[in-house]
Amino acid sequence: MYRRFLASLLCCSVTACAAAPDAGSPLGQPPALPDYAFAEGEAALSPEELRADLDQLYQGLQAAHYDLYARQSEEAYDRLYSELREALNVPMKPSEALFVFQRFAAFGHIAHARVEGTGEVYGRYRDGGGKALSIYPRIRDGRVFVTQSYTDGVAPGDEILAINGEPMSVWIERLSRNVSADNDYLAATLLELTFPMNLLTETGPVGSMTLSVRSESGDTKDIVAATIDAETQAARIAEADDPWFTFNGYARKAEMLEGGVAYLQPGPFYGIENPQNPWDPSAFHAFIDESFETFLEADAEALLIDLRQNPGGDNSFSDHMIAWFADEPFKFASSFAIRSSEQSMASNQARIDLNPGSEEGISGDLARGYEATPFGETFTFDLPFARPRRGSQFEGPVFVLVDRYSFSNAVNVAALVQDYGFAEVMGEETSDLATTYGAMETFTLDHSGLTVGYPKAMIVRASGDLSDRGVVPDTFIRGPNFATSDVVLERTVEVIRQRME
Repeated sequence: MYRRFLASLLCCSVTACAAAPDAGSPLGQPPALPDYAFAEGEAALSPEELRADLDQLYQGLQAAHYDLYARQSEEAYDRLYSELREALNVPMKPSEALFVFQRFAAFGHIAHARVEGTGEVYGRYRDGGGKALSIYPRIRDGRVFVTQSYTDGVAPGDEILAINGEPMSVWIERLSRNVSADNDYLAATLLELTFPMNLLTETGPVGSMTLSVRSESGDTKDIVAATIDAETQAARIAEADDPWFTFNGYARKAEMLEGGVAYLQPGPFYGIENPQNPWDPSAFHAFIDESFETFLEADAEALLIDLRQNPGGDNSFSDHMIAWFADEPFKFASSFAIRSSEQSMASNQARIDLNPGSEEGISGDLARGYEATPFGETFTFDLPFARPRRGSQFEGPVFVLVDRYSFSNAVNVAALVQDYGFAEVMGEETSDLATTYGAMETFTLDHSGLTVGYPKAMIVRASGDLSDRGVVPDTFIRGPNFATSDVVLERTVEVIRQRME
């Protein structure tokens, strides 16, 4: 269901306007979008205004990003900046400049450095009748396999070898420049979720594409695949008798499985129950408490916490869950270093202004840290330890299941329980990093009004491991490219039961 939801959300595609060349648009050229992709009343910016925003973007990242040049040299960034500045020589609307500025932010290969809004532009484009290639892939070791397809002639399990005569290795590299990612694995994972949108970003609106496809039986063929609009795709989704299993990572679920295994899917670590106040943990805490009390009453012998496709959230939610089985005080990071900057100080103050009571909490501590630390220097933010729950706890073995779509605080949870020995981690390696540049803040570009996100902190996992990797499972369980049932969960539960024998 989760992937299908993304398909309906992201795959609202493109009309057959003038097609951009297959070589992909130059870095300084946005996709050729129709008028309905723009926000109402959106006015074009002059080249001078565009360049001023690019200047502000680069200077802001230099000042506030924890380490802008961690994965790209200053020389390379300066060269790209000069090239883009020269290319900004015609008026653009903010929704067009967004794609250019995002490529600039993504150049640094840091996931939390990005210019927000490409998904909103794509959504308007789809809502207006724009067409896209309705295919969702799994990218493994540079190979592209179809997991969902609403395009005639392409089936789940097929491997896409080429698009418009160019091998997929070329396309992956081309599409990856549009996503902010720390490494190729994370870039591939993000492309899986946004493939139609990023394909549009490079080709512009087109009526069809030629796909070279190899079936599971080994037969190879070329298919002229028509792009379709959102209405057509929605109809095909409704009509499809999907043979493949899809997973909803946003659900909250607690149940007893056969053999004494308690199953907990906590869902996002933020308040989906109250979108107006998503950082109120009270409803989540109540769900967790009720779940564990039910498990204890049922004499559960083992606990499986499912964090697959979990978008993350805040540790004020997850710490409460971990406290039910932790046997010592814990915190999600061994080091949390923050770079002081005017941008971060302003972003933090904006939160305090919206919620004056936060001045007595973490936001107030951050404000005092910024005041005491000259801009450009770093200070250490001391995270308090969370403590095991007083009273009853779950004392049996705990297992945590993750996958490539476990992000943000879900990765922190997996790393924490692994580092403290609270649980055995199972599944596939997370694409999001366990030690990372994070704690994202934002600033706004003066002329376009675009929001720039950047990492203000270096967050080191509890073990102190500085490796640029995700959480590597203790027990590796990877599912097939597509399946008719939840084979990963089935295999995980089977392994847990073997552990219990």
